[in-house]
Amino acid sequence: MPAFIETGRLRLRPAHLGDAEALFALFNNWNVVRWLSSPQWPNTLQMTQAFLARVTGADPPEDYRVIEMEGMVVGGIGMRHDPVSRLQSGSGLQVGYWLGEPFWGKGVMSEAVRALVSDVFSDKAVPALYSGIFEGNHASLRIQEKLGFVVDGKAMMFSTPWQKELPHLNTVLTRENFEKNKK
Repeated sequence: MPAFIETGRLRLRPAHLGDAEALFALFNNWNVVRWLSSPQWPNTLQMTQAFLARVTGADPPEDYRVIEMEGMVVGGIGMRHDPVSRLQSGSGLQVGYWLGEPFWGKGVMSEAVRALVSDVFSDKAVPALYSGIFEGNHASLRIQEKLGFVVDGKAMMFSTPWQKELPHLNTVLTRENFEKNKK
């Protein structure tokens, strides 16, 4: 995967430790975090710094990128390889993303996810990508549906921000469905 993925108005680039303050400013928002599985709530700048240290370290657990628009950090998007589980019907890449609330409703995340997915599927060896949403996150599900993701299961998943199990819709995007839904 290239270091930078660019679209008409966005740049997806590897995160670095210097992104902590910009990410924290957007991420320390209940309206954003309530739809995610792993961040603690309330969050702190130190927690954001620790997250960045983990995903930018020598052996990062995922390919984590910041989303920039007009040179400003507006969100994050990442992928990691996960095995088959109650949350994922096949072994493969799991995609997760979030966007700062000031940038909602502007097509930013649809553009970012489409760019990442296009880049991943340029590798002919990747047959499918996996993702998911907590039930009720209609905006995120709509982004996935536009790309061709389909719901392929439902499970309970622990939400760290909520500190309880919540219903989760598991989704999958095959290369074939993505090609059908390209615009």
